[in-house]
Amino acid sequence: MALIRCPERFDGDFAGFYCGFVGPNLPALERVKAFDAFLSIYLSSDRPVHIFRQVRGQERGALYTTARGDVLMPSDNAPGWWLHAFLLGEQPIEGASAQFFAEVPTHMFGIVGSETLNSAGYHLAHIVPVKNRDLDWTNWTRAELQRRFLLNIHPCNWFLIAKTEWHRNGARADITAWIKTAYAERYGELYQTFVRRVVNSDQAPDLRPGSPDYKFHPKAGGEGIQHRRAPRRRASGDGSDSSPHIRSLNRPGVVRELVGKGVILNITTVGKRFVVPHDELLDWVKANTNVPNTRSWLHAGNYNWPRPTQALLTFLRRFEAP
Repeated sequence: MALIRCPERFDGDFAGFYCGFVGPNLPALERVKAFDAFLSIYLSSDRPVHIFRQVRGQERGALYTTARGDVLMPSDNAPGWWLHAFLLGEQPIEGASAQFFAEVPTHMFGIVGSETLNSAGYHLAHIVPVKNRDLDWTNWTRAELQRRFLLNIHPCNWFLIAKTEWHRNGARADITAWIKTAYAERYGELYQTFVRRVVNSDQAPDLRPGSPDYKFHPKAGGEGIQHRRAPRRRASGDGSDSSPHIRSLNRPGVVRELVGKGVILNITTVGKRFVVPHDELLDWVKANTNVPNTRSWLHAGNYNWPRPTQALLTFLRRFEAP
């Protein structure tokens, strides 16, 4: 199934965006039911590998064992991208085996050979957050590992928004409230069962919440872009701001250790300042440059440009700050 690409701009309400772009790109109910059944069997096996969202100090794709002997594997958002593409396809889920999860990529660079929602202009957001402040993974119970696994990869916890301004829109309470109702209608009891498994309650979605406003514009200076901008901060000597989520640079660059941490880059170059989400810059770099294959990225885990190329500068102009 070919994905309907995300529009470059949208100005309306989220119901309109959902009906025109999100709903047609979601896997069918029967595919999700089949995957849910297969997933339940896998999680009840003797030694499943729980693919969950990476926490500090872990390496994506590496195997770790808790104090109780349960196995876990950290990832970024790649499993969701890959599974979304798989569920839109026609490969029988009934024929899947434990080897299926061994093939799930845990890093976005591991996805090859198929169109993903990311390449179609979408960000994969989550209704229930995939992380919390509990970083003591060695003492997580199997129930907690299963909960994190489900939050990370289950289609009932995904929804799509435009990559443009996803940092602002992905966690909006009014949008997630509306999505809960839409999914309760789309997936029925399957969704209600999923909610009980991940939040340990019978929290039902609000009845028919109003559809929130939803708009995004790609050009710098657009109304929505204002929400991207971070306040100016005095940079410290190591190039980082006082906030752990903002890093100041005197040249554009990407760093592997920053992936998935919500870092905002405050880049000063060619006499201008750009405030850009690190992971969004990396998405563009992956799609438009050979950086992922360079020695600097492969061996040192970073890459920077003494001066931005014209193509990179065109991308950065979307994030130009006053």
